Amino acid sequence: MWRDKFTSIPRDIELWEAYSKERDVLKNEVRSMLVSAGGEWTDKLVLINTIERLGVGYHFAEYIEDMLAEMHRVHAKLESYEKYDLFTTALYFRILRQYGYNETICHSTKHKLLVPYNNTAPYIE
Repeated sequence: MWRDKFTSIPRDIELWEAYSKERDVLKNEVRSMLVSAGGEWTDKLVLINTIERLGVGYHFAEYIEDMLAEMHRVHAKLESYEKYDLFTTALYFRILRQYGYNETICHSTKHKLLVPYNNTAPYIE
């Protein structure tokens, strides 16, 4: 039924090698962006989120886990998330929980989920 129609597709080896080289260059560039010492934590969180959403996070799992461990260690000492907006705070907790950190938001008083008196729908302050 399938025959050899799909197995006989010709491949251009030179093109395949060019794509492999370009992939390696881009992987190194992303890796250097993850490892770089400078930059804001918020930028790195957005970068991690983008990498995960693109589905290539497994290529950088070691670097992401190291960065999240450092981020968790530093933020555990600060015990304050006041300087972050709601998007960054939610992204921080989602990514850390995705990688197995049991982080709570009990220290934050800036972003509270308030329930109105009629208990119909919560809104965010």
